[in-house]
Amino acid sequence: MADATPDELPGWDEHLPHFSTHEKGDRITTLPFGPSLLTFFAVVSGVLYVPAGVGGVLFFHSLAQRESHFVWWLGVLYIFYTFLPLMLSDITTDEATKVTGQRWTGKRIAAIPAFAGTGVGILGAAIWVGGPTGGWISLLAAACGVLAGIVTLCAWRGIRYTQRRHAWISWMRRYGTRTPGFLREVEFLKKWIDGNPLFTVVVEYPTEHGAQRVTASMVTTTRRVPRAGTAMVVTRRPGDTGADVLIDLDPTGQPQFDRNSAKYSEPSGN
Repeated sequence: MADATPDELPGWDEHLPHFSTHEKGDRITTLPFGPSLLTFFAVVSGVLYVPAGVGGVLFFHSLAQRESHFVWWLGVLYIFYTFLPLMLSDITTDEATKVTGQRWTGKRIAAIPAFAGTGVGILGAAIWVGGPTGGWISLLAAACGVLAGIVTLCAWRGIRYTQRRHAWISWMRRYGTRTPGFLREVEFLKKWIDGNPLFTVVVEYPTEHGAQRVTASMVTTTRRVPRAGTAMVVTRRPGDTGADVLIDLDPTGQPQFDRNSAKYSEPSGN
């Protein structure tokens, strides 16, 4: 494995789980992967949130005015409709994760069109309602605009961070020293990110000064939880044993995954 090239390393879908010595959960960053339709789904998501904003305001306004008993049926239809933009937000998050390599930043990117579209819809409803009530409703639109600005700033900071992380990973895979290692400990934290279980692991690998152990965070799927003893690859900066290391499963070996995947499933209701 020490002679492997970066092109031989597995892709995103193949090298789950993900490891990091200083990142945790959905903040663990990998290189971007695969083609992405982020712009398309972000635009569609924003457009679908516009009627969601309009419908929500008009429903509660009609409810307050007690205009018709049919308003309850409109409320039911509105609830069913909101599933559509929410589904698009999930897809947008997945597409943004492809671009950034980090789930946390992907979620912030997906939230931008959600807040922006909802704000536009609420503003349109406020204009339609008019009067003092419309003025108060417009404050909700302004709040959505502020939230859109906040998540945009968070997303931008996340993108800047992931870019630095990508540069580090690329440098390590090109110039770093790859050393075979083994997974010695796997501790399930009983925490989940989007249904994926979180772990703390200990990886052991040889160095010029003897065997070294490093503790890292791991996120994976329930069916790809490596067992202790699984072959690993630790990439480190040449001549610097104290620097951060890059950890991957050994793609040339046969990963040993825990067959009892049910115990890592997130309980319903969480």
